[in-house]
Amino acid sequence: MLRPKPRFNGSVLGMLPDKELPEVEQALVEHLNSEQSFDVSANIATVIHRYATSVIEGRVTAFLDPVLGKLGCAVQQPLLAYVLKVDPDGARPRLESAMAARAEGSSACNHGLLPEIAKLQNHQILQEIALRALDDPDPQIVSSAAAYLMEYGTPSAEDVLWLASRPGVSVGRDGRMNSSTCQGRDSTAHTSVVLAAT
Repeated sequence: MLRPKPRFNGSVLGMLPDKELPEVEQALVEHLNSEQSFDVSANIATVIHRYATSVIEGRVTAFLDPVLGKLGCAVQQPLLAYVLKVDPDGARPRLESAMAARAEGSSACNHGLLPEIAKLQNHQILQEIALRALDDPDPQIVSSAAAYLMEYGTPSAEDVLWLASRPGVSVGRDGRMNSSTCQGRDSTAHTSVVLAAT
Protein backbone atom coordinates (compact mmCIF):
# COMPACT_ATOMS: atom_id res chain seq x y z
CA MET A 1 0.00 0.00 0.00
CA LEU A 2 2.90 2.35 0.53
CA ARG A 3 4.20 2.10 -3.03
CA PRO A 4 3.93 5.26 -5.15
CA LYS A 5 1.97 3.14 -7.64
CA PRO A 6 -0.09 0.59 -5.64
CA ARG A 7 -0.76 -2.60 -7.53
CA PHE A 8 -3.89 -3.44 -5.56
CA ASN A 9 -7.09 -1.56 -4.87
CA GLY A 10 -9.40 -1.68 -1.85
CA SER A 11 -11.45 -4.57 -3.20
CA VAL A 12 -8.40 -6.80 -3.71
CA LEU A 13 -7.30 -5.95 -0.17
CA GLY A 14 -10.73 -7.10 1.03
CA MET A 15 -9.21 -9.97 2.99
CA LEU A 16 -7.70 -7.43 5.38
CA PRO A 17 -9.79 -6.14 8.28
CA ASP A 18 -12.01 -3.20 7.29
CA LYS A 19 -10.46 -0.65 9.63
CA GLU A 20 -8.61 2.62 9.43
CA LEU A 21 -4.87 2.45 8.87
CA PRO A 22 -3.54 5.89 9.77
CA GLU A 23 0.06 4.71 9.35
CA VAL A 24 -0.37 4.51 5.56
CA GLU A 25 -2.73 7.40 4.80
CA GLN A 26 -0.06 10.12 4.50
CA ALA A 27 1.85 8.09 1.92
CA LEU A 28 -1.36 7.38 0.00
CA VAL A 29 -2.43 11.00 -0.21
CA GLU A 30 1.07 12.08 -1.25
CA HIS A 31 0.77 9.75 -4.25
CA LEU A 32 -2.68 11.05 -5.19
CA ASN A 33 -1.92 13.48 -7.98
CA SER A 34 -2.78 14.22 -11.58
CA GLU A 35 0.51 12.78 -12.84
CA GLN A 36 -0.47 9.22 -11.93
CA SER A 37 -2.02 6.91 -14.50
CA PHE A 38 -5.76 6.32 -14.29
CA ASP A 39 -5.36 2.80 -12.89
CA VAL A 40 -2.92 3.91 -10.21
CA SER A 41 -5.15 6.83 -9.21
CA ALA A 42 -8.15 4.50 -9.02
CA ASN A 43 -6.22 2.07 -6.79
CA ILE A 44 -5.08 4.90 -4.50
CA ALA A 45 -8.63 6.32 -4.31
CA THR A 46 -10.18 2.98 -3.32
CA VAL A 47 -7.55 2.36 -0.66
CA ILE A 48 -8.03 5.90 0.72
CA HIS A 49 -11.77 5.33 0.94
CA ARG A 50 -11.36 2.07 2.77
CA TYR A 51 -8.51 2.81 5.16
CA ALA A 52 -7.91 6.56 5.61
CA THR A 53 -9.03 8.67 8.56
CA SER A 54 -10.37 12.22 8.51
CA VAL A 55 -6.82 13.54 9.03
CA ILE A 56 -6.15 13.67 5.28
CA GLU A 57 -9.55 15.02 4.24
CA GLY A 58 -8.18 18.48 3.44
CA ARG A 59 -5.55 17.06 1.11
CA VAL A 60 -8.05 14.75 -0.58
CA THR A 61 -10.55 17.55 -1.17
CA ALA A 62 -7.76 19.84 -2.41
CA PHE A 63 -7.10 17.23 -5.11
CA LEU A 64 -10.78 16.46 -5.75
CA ASP A 65 -12.45 19.88 -5.82
CA PRO A 66 -10.75 21.41 -8.89
CA VAL A 67 -11.54 18.34 -11.01
CA LEU A 68 -14.92 17.37 -9.55
CA GLY A 69 -17.17 16.14 -12.33
CA LYS A 70 -14.22 15.66 -14.68
CA LEU A 71 -12.39 12.79 -12.98
CA GLY A 72 -12.80 9.25 -14.15
CA CYS A 73 -15.55 7.48 -12.24
CA ALA A 74 -13.20 4.89 -10.70
CA VAL A 75 -11.26 7.74 -9.06
CA GLN A 76 -14.02 10.21 -8.26
CA GLN A 77 -16.50 7.77 -6.71
CA PRO A 78 -14.24 6.31 -4.00
CA LEU A 79 -12.91 9.77 -3.12
CA LEU A 80 -16.46 11.10 -2.75
CA ALA A 81 -17.35 8.00 -0.70
CA TYR A 82 -14.33 8.71 1.53
CA VAL A 83 -15.46 12.32 2.12
CA LEU A 84 -19.00 11.07 2.80
CA LYS A 85 -17.58 8.65 5.37
CA VAL A 86 -15.43 11.15 7.26
CA ASP A 87 -17.40 14.39 6.74
CA PRO A 88 -21.00 13.98 5.52
CA ASP A 89 -21.70 17.72 5.70
CA GLY A 90 -18.62 18.42 3.60
CA ALA A 91 -19.62 15.70 1.14
CA ARG A 92 -23.09 17.10 0.41
CA PRO A 93 -22.04 20.10 -1.75
CA ARG A 94 -19.45 17.98 -3.54
CA LEU A 95 -21.99 15.28 -4.33
CA GLU A 96 -24.44 17.92 -5.55
CA SER A 97 -21.75 19.46 -7.76
CA ALA A 98 -20.79 16.08 -9.16
CA MET A 99 -24.46 15.35 -9.92
CA ALA A 100 -24.84 18.74 -11.64
CA ALA A 101 -21.70 18.40 -13.81
CA ARG A 102 -22.82 18.83 -17.41
CA ALA A 103 -20.19 21.10 -18.97
CA GLU A 104 -17.92 20.07 -21.79
CA GLY A 105 -15.19 17.86 -20.40
CA SER A 106 -17.43 16.34 -17.74
CA SER A 107 -16.94 12.64 -17.20
CA ALA A 108 -20.69 11.78 -17.08
CA CYS A 109 -20.11 9.89 -13.83
CA ASN A 110 -23.28 11.57 -12.57
CA HIS A 111 -25.25 9.03 -14.64
CA GLY A 112 -24.42 6.33 -12.10
CA LEU A 113 -22.98 8.27 -9.19
CA LEU A 114 -25.48 7.61 -6.39
CA PRO A 115 -25.76 3.81 -6.64
CA GLU A 116 -22.00 3.46 -7.16
CA ILE A 117 -21.15 5.57 -4.12
CA ALA A 118 -23.76 3.74 -2.04
CA LYS A 119 -22.00 0.44 -2.80
CA LEU A 120 -18.96 1.92 -1.06
CA GLN A 121 -20.53 4.20 1.54
CA ASN A 122 -24.27 4.66 1.89
CA HIS A 123 -25.68 7.64 3.77
CA GLN A 124 -29.00 9.46 4.16
CA ILE A 125 -27.58 12.36 2.13
CA LEU A 126 -27.54 10.13 -0.96
CA GLN A 127 -31.25 9.47 -0.57
CA GLU A 128 -32.00 13.17 -0.25
CA ILE A 129 -30.05 13.91 -3.43
CA ALA A 130 -31.69 10.97 -5.22
CA LEU A 131 -35.18 12.20 -4.35
CA ARG A 132 -34.42 15.62 -5.80
CA ALA A 133 -32.83 14.02 -8.88
CA LEU A 134 -36.13 12.36 -9.81
CA ASP A 135 -37.06 15.66 -11.46
CA ASP A 136 -33.76 16.11 -13.33
CA PRO A 137 -34.07 16.88 -17.06
CA ASP A 138 -31.49 14.17 -17.87
CA PRO A 139 -33.30 10.80 -18.07
CA GLN A 140 -30.09 8.91 -17.23
CA ILE A 141 -29.80 10.80 -13.93
CA VAL A 142 -33.47 10.13 -13.17
CA SER A 143 -32.90 6.44 -13.90
CA SER A 144 -29.82 6.38 -11.67
CA ALA A 145 -31.69 8.13 -8.85
CA ALA A 146 -34.53 5.62 -9.17
CA ALA A 147 -32.05 2.72 -9.13
CA TYR A 148 -30.50 4.12 -5.95
CA LEU A 149 -33.91 4.51 -4.27
CA MET A 150 -35.02 0.99 -5.25
CA GLU A 151 -31.82 -0.55 -3.86
CA TYR A 152 -31.06 1.66 -0.85
CA GLY A 153 -34.09 3.89 -0.20
CA THR A 154 -36.23 3.87 2.92
CA PRO A 155 -39.89 2.80 2.64
CA SER A 156 -41.00 6.45 2.52
CA ALA A 157 -38.56 7.09 -0.35
CA GLU A 158 -39.94 4.07 -2.20
CA ASP A 159 -43.44 5.56 -1.84
CA VAL A 160 -42.22 8.83 -3.36
CA LEU A 161 -40.51 6.88 -6.15
CA TRP A 162 -43.76 5.05 -6.87
CA LEU A 163 -45.69 8.33 -6.98
CA ALA A 164 -43.02 10.02 -9.12
CA SER A 165 -43.29 7.24 -11.70
CA ARG A 166 -46.87 8.28 -12.44
CA PRO A 167 -47.48 10.48 -15.50
CA GLY A 168 -47.74 14.19 -14.78
CA VAL A 169 -46.01 13.98 -11.39
CA SER A 170 -42.72 15.68 -10.66
CA VAL A 171 -40.48 16.35 -7.69
CA GLY A 172 -39.86 20.06 -7.19
CA ARG A 173 -36.61 21.63 -5.98
CA ASP A 174 -38.38 22.30 -2.67
CA GLY A 175 -38.62 18.55 -2.10
CA ARG A 176 -42.34 18.16 -2.81
CA MET A 177 -44.23 16.06 -5.27
CA ASN A 178 -46.16 18.33 -7.61
CA SER A 179 -49.33 17.34 -9.41
CA SER A 180 -52.96 18.28 -9.50
CA THR A 181 -54.00 14.73 -10.35
CA CYS A 182 -51.56 12.67 -8.27
CA GLN A 183 -53.22 9.77 -6.43
CA GLY A 184 -51.58 7.52 -3.90
CA ARG A 185 -51.87 3.76 -3.57
CA ASP A 186 -54.90 4.16 -1.34
CA SER A 187 -56.64 6.23 -4.07
CA THR A 188 -56.66 9.29 -1.81
CA ALA A 189 -55.90 12.39 -3.87
CA HIS A 190 -52.67 14.19 -3.02
CA THR A 191 -51.72 17.64 -4.23
CA SER A 192 -48.29 17.50 -2.68
CA VAL A 193 -46.32 14.97 -0.73
CA VAL A 194 -43.41 16.18 1.35
CA LEU A 195 -40.33 14.07 0.77
CA ALA A 196 -39.70 12.39 4.07
CA ALA A 197 -36.08 11.60 4.82
CA THR A 198 -36.75 8.84 7.34
